[in-house]
Amino acid sequence: MKESEFWPYRRLAATIILRAIADILAGPGRLGGEQIGNYRSALRFLKTSWFETLAEAVNIDPESVRGIFLDKEKRRQAVQASKKRATLLKQVL
Repeated sequence: MKESEFWPYRRLAATIILRAIADILAGPGRLGGEQIGNYRSALRFLKTSWFETLAEAVNIDPESVRGIFLDKEKRRQAVQASKKRATLLKQVL
């Protein structure tokens, strides 16, 4: 296949990656809503070898993307845990 014949597949790979990023940026939403499933699925996707393959197909460093978005999730979880502790502390006091 010529290089130009790969373009539709690269475009598809980029679209899949962009959808996952959009779901992560949208956040988990309300518990029980559809968005929380999309959010969790997108985070899991970033940890797969399939993500690595797609990212490499469109010349994206998969580890850089993981670093940005998985670190963001860790920070979000830390903030959420801090808020819960503050709420519990207020109830005790």
